[in-house]
Amino acid sequence: MKKLFLLSLSLFTVAISCNGQISFDINYHENLNVDSSQFDYEYKYFLTNNAVDPADTLFQWTITHKTKQKDWYDYVIVPLNSYEEPIDTYDFRLASDSEWFARLAFANFTTPGYGRMTLKVTSKMHPNIWDTATLVIHARDLVSIEQPNEFDFDVYPNPVPDYLNVKSEPGATYKLTNMLGNSLYEGTLYKRNNILDVSDCTSGVYYLEVRKDNSTNVVKILVGSR
Repeated sequence: MKKLFLLSLSLFTVAISCNGQISFDINYHENLNVDSSQFDYEYKYFLTNNAVDPADTLFQWTITHKTKQKDWYDYVIVPLNSYEEPIDTYDFRLASDSEWFARLAFANFTTPGYGRMTLKVTSKMHPNIWDTATLVIHARDLVSIEQPNEFDFDVYPNPVPDYLNVKSEPGATYKLTNMLGNSLYEGTLYKRNNILDVSDCTSGVYYLEVRKDNSTNVVKILVGSR
């Protein structure tokens, strides 16, 4: 009887997951050479409601992570509305097999620098169903700097089960973040060949950001099952 109950519970959980599938067309966009003389930079993401349950039409979005220069401001444009510096949670409806969009943007690049913003959409019927869209930019003075300083950089294996090899110039700093933009590990790469232990990370997609002087490299890391 106990086994039958557990099996029924598992099937119920799978049914919930299948009835609430939503997905962005792209989860991550970066431009590390934005001209700081521009007023703003934005990227448009499309979300599709693939839910099997036609009643699963009410969703909410919020900004879960934001990093930017102090004099920049950010905004989000969605159908019929525009939000400057959004801090709340916003509801919207999206019918099954329909599409919704969100534009993420940074503006007023009076100070060159780095910006990152992550938007999360969640099903209100099934809160365990969600997806994210992340925008990463680096605004630079491209008039005086034709190209950013480049440095030797490589990571392997990818996907990685437990230990990630990172080849970089000594002295570079690194930060590993999850899909929500939360920092998990950060530090300094003191050698040319380094090993990062990611065995504590659950299977999924992460982003490794490595910086050296005025140059930044970001690579998507897939942590696989062990």
